[in-house]
Amino acid sequence: MLMTKAESAVSEAPGNSGQNRNSLRQLVRRLVLWGLVVTVSVGCFFAGWLVVQDRPIRQIRTAVENRNWTEGVRLALAYLAEHPQDAEAWKLAARCYGAMGQLSAAEECFSKAGDLDLIDLRLRVDALIYLERNTQAVQALRELLAKGGKDAAVLRSIAILEFRRGFHEEAFAYARQMGEYPEHAPTAWYLQATLYSAMRNHKDALACLEKALELNPEADRCGLPPDTVLWYTGATLLDLGRHHEARNYFRRALKHAETAEIYWSIGEAEEGCGELAAAEEAWRKALEIEANYGEALYSLGKLALKQNRPEEAIGWLTLIDRDSKQSLPVESALSRAYARIGRPDLAEEHAQRAKELQAESETKAQEETLLARYPQSIHSRMLLTRRAIERGNTVEAAQLVEETLREHPNNEQLLQLRQILNESK
Repeated sequence: MLMTKAESAVSEAPGNSGQNRNSLRQLVRRLVLWGLVVTVSVGCFFAGWLVVQDRPIRQIRTAVENRNWTEGVRLALAYLAEHPQDAEAWKLAARCYGAMGQLSAAEECFSKAGDLDLIDLRLRVDALIYLERNTQAVQALRELLAKGGKDAAVLRSIAILEFRRGFHEEAFAYARQMGEYPEHAPTAWYLQATLYSAMRNHKDALACLEKALELNPEADRCGLPPDTVLWYTGATLLDLGRHHEARNYFRRALKHAETAEIYWSIGEAEEGCGELAAAEEAWRKALEIEANYGEALYSLGKLALKQNRPEEAIGWLTLIDRDSKQSLPVESALSRAYARIGRPDLAEEHAQRAKELQAESETKAQEETLLARYPQSIHSRMLLTRRAIERGNTVEAAQLVEETLREHPNNEQLLQLRQILNESK
């Protein structure tokens, strides 16, 4: 069209010859040809530039595909030093770090990668849960739900993490959502039972366990092995003082797996039923499976002391690791046993140790009661924050502080804690 108009304008001009018209045609054709050449040249230049720019990313991808994680990290970091906005490079670096077990570094990379697909979101969730950054993990899991739709495993993870964070109502709500899938209903009821048990509500825990077993009598669709589910039901009954029923569940669990824990539990139930010989037999059986099983050692020592065999009791009790969770009752039992054999010096030593442990135990019990009954109180939130700091998890601690400050914006302790955490970064 441009050539036609030019030629028309020339032909209509007065005094132009045919020679002029031919010259102008040639000029216009040359200009069009040069335009095409320049366009092609520029296009080739940019295509080459893109190939050069894409080469480092392709090298990083190749390293990841070949599972050469160290090389992948080296290439990614070198590239990101000049291209810090490249989301794919951050994701590839995160995957390499995750595969190498460097989950803190993996999370740092994921946090800079922007929007993540479902695969990378799941990898990030795994890293955050391992790092005990529960607040961030919940956020990532919710994003996973939004992108991938309802997923029973995701709902279960959110329920557990929300419970750990002290959001009990939210935890149960997610567990109930999980139960909307018929195939996952037994798991959902079992999950709720474990949450109630953590709150020391054994009655409601048992009701949930019974519902799970009603839907799945074989206990093979509750999210854990059948022996674990049956043992847990027996342990809950034991907590409620229903020893005969507990013993039946423990025996059912034994058909699936012979473990020291199950035999010890049978012994506890037998003792509650008044069957001391059967109890002792079960505890000794537990030790045949696991020679240093502390619970069985303590139970045998306690039984020997009860039957006035202090020397035997000391023999069992001194085999227990003093740092085990039985330390307090063990120290108390040893104090009584040494007193009976005429060793007041050792009796006093163990009595003093028991007294120290008792003080620690009472403090711990008070804290657990606070968390169970008033999970959203400022005192509970401060306790969770302190525990996160003690574990060296300052990221989770900082997020707990920020969450709590939204409810208590003028709390001096929280403001001071925020300042300390900010300075430690």
